[in-house]
Amino acid sequence: GSGFYLQRPSIESTTWVLYLEGGEFCTDPVSCASRQLEPGKTSSSNWGLVKIPGSTSNQGILSSNIRVNPYLHSANKVYLPYCSSDGWSGTQTLSNVTDGGLVFSGARIFRAIIADLIQREGLATASRIILSGSSAGGIGVLLHIDYLRRELRNAGAMPDLHVQGIMDSAWYAHNPSNCTANFTAEARSRNCLSETAIGTLESGYRLWNGYVPETCSH
Repeated sequence: GSGFYLQRPSIESTTWVLYLEGGEFCTDPVSCASRQLEPGKTSSSNWGLVKIPGSTSNQGILSSNIRVNPYLHSANKVYLPYCSSDGWSGTQTLSNVTDGGLVFSGARIFRAIIADLIQREGLATASRIILSGSSAGGIGVLLHIDYLRRELRNAGAMPDLHVQGIMDSAWYAHNPSNCTANFTAEARSRNCLSETAIGTLESGYRLWNGYVPETCSH
């Protein structure tokens, strides 16, 4: 199973901040078996009932301290922990012996949480929603922000609802022609994906049956 942590402000607010936790991913049965040895990487079984003050869930745009977070300290804040190891993209729910019997449900987890927030917590009454995430969580922002807006519209959200996204250290930008022609070897190593890295991502998406928005798949 999965879940989320919700912090309500002391004063009612129609602004929401949703944060997708990051933490890289695994792309083959060997790397996934290694991640299973790390607490919280592939299961929610060791999550606490509350997040400890001072942890990532209470810092930056998730902080309720006006000095730390002057613009969003009074927002409703939702922390979505990451336990699917698939960049929030997985839709592979049938285990396959050749893939180590693994399942990946990052996309399904995100959708289930959004449905819960709409049905039980009043997310559709928001006037502003910021979907944010870092690393693998930032990939989740890229993949799901259009879905989030669409689901809110379907749930009767306010006509002037603003949905914004923050991707921090997330997607791997790659332009082969620019990398080949315009960068020195040293610059390429810093700014361009190697063919090996591209192949790793591609194999991961196949393993996860990764979701890609239709607008991004052409």
